[in-house]
Parts: sequence; C-alpha cells; structure tokens
Amino acid sequence: MAVELAAVTVRYGHDMPPAIMDVSFCVPSGQRLALLGLNGSGKTTLLQAISGLLAFEGKITICGIELSSRTLGQVRSAIGMLFNVPEEQLLLPSVIDDVAFGAMARGLPRQQAYERAKTCLESLGISGLANLSIHACSHGQKLLVALAGILVCQPQVMLLDEPSAGLDPLAKRRLKSILAGLDATMLIASHDLDFVDGLCTRSILLDNGRIAHDGDLGYIRRLWGCRP
Repeated sequence: MAVELAAVTVRYGHDMPPAIMDVSFCVPSGQRLALLGLNGSGKTTLLQAISGLLAFEGKITICGIELSSRTLGQVRSAIGMLFNVPEEQLLLPSVIDDVAFGAMARGLPRQQAYERAKTCLESLGISGLANLSIHACSHGQKLLVALAGILVCQPQVMLLDEPSAGLDPLAKRRLKSILAGLDATMLIASHDLDFVDGLCTRSILLDNGRIAHDGDLGYIRRLWGCRP
C-alpha cells in the first residue's frame, strides 16, 4: 500500500473538538483518490497530517514507512504536496530556480537538478516560463510551476489540495490531462466533482472530520444534487 491510515485523529488544541476523528483507509500504489467534502470537513487537515505537518493520534504509513518524528525525513522524501495557494510553496524569484530547488535540497547536483527542472517544465507545457519571475506568472501558471517543483523530486505519493481552484475551464482540462498521465499515487482534495470525475477511480467523502462514504463518485453526486 502507498498510504495507510489507522484510527487517525487530529486536534488543533486539547480543548477543541477533533478536526479529524478516527479516520482509517488504505490507498494502493498508483490509485488516484478523490478526497471530497464541504468547507471545514477536514480535507486539508488530513492532507497536512499525512505529510507530517500536523500532529496526530493513530497511525499513518507511507510506502511502508510509519510516520513519526524519527522517520519524517524519509516519509517526506516519498511525498509531494501541492498547497491550495501555490504562492505558499514558491520560494525563489525565478521559475527555473524554484523548480530546481527541491531536487538540489534532496542532494541532486546542481546541473542535474536544472536539467530535470527543464524536463518537468517541458512536460507541463510551460518551458517558456523558465526564466520569468514568479511574480510575473498568472495563478494557473504558478500552480503548474508549483506542480513542476513537486515532479522534479519524483514523489511516489502526491497530495493535491484543491488543484483546480481558480482555474478557467481550459486550464482545468489541461491540468486534469496532465495528472492522468502521471504514475504517482494521488490524494486529491477537491470540491470540483467534474474535475475528479474520470481522473479518480475512488472517492472518500469527509463530513465533520469523519468518513461518510468510501466508493464511487455517483453517490456523492446524488447527495450534492449534481448532474450525473
């Protein structure tokens, strides 16, 4: 299994109710899982716990490694996380520098890191942005740059938080096609049923931090009153 959660609970404070309560599920290698739910349901919290950004109770295992303070570095080397706001993970002034940074931070020599960064930008159709300032990029371009910064590290598991938010219909279709062509295991938190439909083969619905449904998307479409 690529991702395994057993009785995971997350609290933001001892005197606050759990944001995630007793969540358990497994994701096989290569599966693309849609993590669905309304605002406040716990989607982002769960992704952050899986990536080691939040303390949790229970057990999280990534690619056979149980997540703990001792194994945090190993687990993070297997994970790539796309934040809901791409600016939060774009650190350097130019696109190519930012994309190459993650690979160099993991020990890849500078020249190889930049060559891999160029390849990732080309694969996403944004090689023309390489020498631009991050600040000159649109929201959709920044999202793809942030995605390239993940792909350059060749993660086994990708955690994507609302990747289609703020994109126009053409950009959504393009991103969906790009993600469908990747081999990594994916957990995609989203409100956008049309985006995850056909991209993800399985969906988990969170409601107040608990799993309300684990299966196909049809049930959630009916629940939310969406067109089939």
